[in-house]
Amino acid sequence: MQNCIIGVTGPIAAGKNAACAILEQKGFVSLDADSLTHRIIEEKQSQILDSFLPIAAGQGVRLRNADGTIDRKALGKILFADPEALKKQETIVHPEVNRLFEEFITSHTDCPMALNATLLYKIPVLARCQVVLYIDAPWVWRFFRVKRRNHLKSAEIFARFRSQSHIYTQYCAKNADIYRVRNIGNLGSLEKKIDRFLRYCEDKGYGKWNKNNHCGLSPR
Repeated sequence: MQNCIIGVTGPIAAGKNAACAILEQKGFVSLDADSLTHRIIEEKQSQILDSFLPIAAGQGVRLRNADGTIDRKALGKILFADPEALKKQETIVHPEVNRLFEEFITSHTDCPMALNATLLYKIPVLARCQVVLYIDAPWVWRFFRVKRRNHLKSAEIFARFRSQSHIYTQYCAKNADIYRVRNIGNLGSLEKKIDRFLRYCEDKGYGKWNKNNHCGLSPR
């Protein structure tokens, strides 16, 4: 039996990275789709520029940094304001994200894994996850987290919120086993909720919690 694979998801700034850090402390290995996307954007820079420079020019947005690389913040401004542009970007990026997640799973068969991605429901690797850990938080908390972390304008933040407003129902539509965690306290509170989640995984037969195992959650 394979080790447990958890899909960690939820809206922007809800605490997915914090949840994955806690899981790593308990023996998991994790991979973040955002870091993969940054890498893919660099690798597919020419294709992305060809696709979005005309849109950027029409909106008066400068898509290149001074060194010629893509300004990811400017690209995000275009994508989250235009659903069709976002879909176009996803056709470029998502197949590569899925491929890299699959490679990660293949190369970490000895340990339980956490795949960290807001839009995990849009790629086939979701089917490899026994359970989805959905991290959520009040929108006001998330708003100020994004403000501090990403330095976006309020309109840009709300555009991103709107683009993610139905993601929970998307996971429900996939018939995924969803365990929802409200991240409304400190890290200690979140860790206690993650511990309860891991006991849930054990009870469901996804794996057995073993603190002495460096991989944390070992399969039955």
